[in-house]
Amino acid sequence: MIAQLRGRLAARGVNQAVLDVGGVGYLVNVPERCLPPGVRVGETELTLYTWLSVREDALELFGFSNPQDRELFKLLISINGIGPKAGLNILSSMDAGALATAIAKADDARLTKVQGVGKKTASRIILELREKVSSLATSDGPDNEEADVLEVLEGLGCRPDEARSAVEQVARKSPGLGFDDLLAESLAALSAARR
Repeated sequence: MIAQLRGRLAARGVNQAVLDVGGVGYLVNVPERCLPPGVRVGETELTLYTWLSVREDALELFGFSNPQDRELFKLLISINGIGPKAGLNILSSMDAGALATAIAKADDARLTKVQGVGKKTASRIILELREKVSSLATSDGPDNEEADVLEVLEGLGCRPDEARSAVEQVARKSPGLGFDDLLAESLAALSAARR
């Protein structure tokens, strides 16, 4: 199985990326969050944590910016009636931490905001995954700050994997920082990493 790919972004489409890895182009289905507007074709190197879907008529790769998103994707598609495309759509709307929190808190209102997820599907997700996702769920404290900072950094054009690495590094070093301090220190960490 192909578990991870690292390469240059050769092309992008709606929920798809072509990753050039050593001269071989891999077509990978990705959540929209993996390819924010600042990610440029031909210039950006990405690391994607992948899952290979094997069907009678097709082999498809699905890629995520972190292993947690991939693991939650695998849990989602284990639910009857949720296929890979639906799972990808759900993870395009929120990351693993936010989704796990919605599931753990039985927040079906948040889940039904995702296009294609109705009340019945949201209830099924909560029922089947509530116990399994408790370790991924974020609290109301610093982790929500981390998610907000990640969103800002990606909006500024940072690669998702770079942004997550910087935020996690700062959060480990100085737990409990507020949004402003966490953003400032994460930007400093990104700047230092690029020197």
